[in-house]
Amino acid sequence: MLGNKSNECLWNDQQVLIKTGHRKTRSVGVLYHMTERIKAVLGAFQQADESYRVMRLPIERCAAIMNAKPTRSRGPSAYRTGMIPRRIFEDEGQFVQTVRIEEP
Repeated sequence: MLGNKSNECLWNDQQVLIKTGHRKTRSVGVLYHMTERIKAVLGAFQQADESYRVMRLPIERCAAIMNAKPTRSRGPSAYRTGMIPRRIFEDEGQFVQTVRIEEP
């Protein structure tokens, strides 16, 4: 991870952002200013079997979607966050891997 304030990390020599969602999560939010620093967003979404399917979406595609679908929030994230629907990751994203998290 890069720093302690975001989910930025280096993956395959690229700076990426990791966004996660449970089974019923329909979209994830990304701060607009992040599009200037990262190359892709890794979306990890929980499946019916409790595993997480990780998909990579290039930042250029994310930025286009975010501009078309800003957050509806009127709070602190208003005008700062764009939303990326889960279905875009599933339909257009590059499969990275399936991850299982073992609970102690």
